[in-house]
Amino acid sequence: MNSLAIAAAGPSAPARFIPLRGVLQMNQAIISLASFHARVGAGETLGEQLEELLHCARRDPACRRCELQRVAADEWQLRSHWDSDQELQAHLGLPHMQLLGRLVESGLIRRMQMRVEPRI
Repeated sequence: MNSLAIAAAGPSAPARFIPLRGVLQMNQAIISLASFHARVGAGETLGEQLEELLHCARRDPACRRCELQRVAADEWQLRSHWDSDQELQAHLGLPHMQLLGRLVESGLIRRMQMRVEPRI
């Protein structure tokens, strides 16, 4: 299993994704599961912002499937299937992904965690 965390250094620095642990095989199909916790009372607003990321992921040819699910009033999960970890990493580096950094810096996202595992 491979996990990532988001780090935001401040308003002028973009968010970046940091591998936490684990190794996946090269070119192995994967599933990523990202959990987002909004500040209290902002779940609906966060969901609207995450919908934008969902549509961008679905347009990526390496993304085989992507779903957004509300799991609690202020918590969302984004589950996506990718051709490989390398394809997911490339997607995370695209300009539209900077939206996550802005959401963290604005306080809309109070906690985020991402887990990546092989697709079997």
